[in-house]
Amino acid sequence: MLQEIWVATKFKGDHCVLDNDRRIDECRGVELWQLLSKAVRIQAETELTLSAQ
Repeated sequence: MLQEIWVATKFKGDHCVLDNDRRIDECRGVELWQLLSKAVRIQAETELTLSAQ
């Protein structure tokens, strides 16, 4: 199983680790889906919310 995910955007990079079946950003404590939603919103300049469901 993949243990770590690095997410690189135009404005920063984030490192997410597996924590009880959730991917959590080590520095900010937010879930991967929150991190990706924010990154897409900023880069695409549009509202968007991603989720695992």
